[in-house]
Amino acid sequence: MRRTAGVWVLVAAGLFVAAAGYAQMAMPKEKAVTVTGVLVDTKCYSMNPANVGGDHDTPKGRVPSCAAACAKMGLPVGLRTANGQVIVLVAPSGAFADHMAKEARVTGAKVYQGSLRPDKVEVKGADGQWKEISIATMM
Repeated sequence: MRRTAGVWVLVAAGLFVAAAGYAQMAMPKEKAVTVTGVLVDTKCYSMNPANVGGDHDTPKGRVPSCAAACAKMGLPVGLRTANGQVIVLVAPSGAFADHMAKEARVTGAKVYQGSLRPDKVEVKGADGQWKEISIATMM
């Protein structure tokens, strides 16, 4: 009886692994795009399009380092392109907190309407060089 139960556990585990592999194969691979812009806090930017820097004007007055604080709280981060379009980045916002209001180059898949799921994010440093930043993900 114990041996039969063990066999069923192995069979179930094998089916689970096979199903997971099939699901991965069945997922369509989106074409990667690269977009350049400035990292913005979507909430404050939506209230005032002048809020593209790190400090923001709010109804309660000027808030220093507002963009970084909002990203740390988990508010969505966007990439404001040169033509004024804001692309919401589908990634953990906290990863961007130290880089808000900086120029960024994001490579990833377009998902939803106006969103980008980044595979790679680079931020332009003071020296003009691009530096890749780490984005913690579960997958």
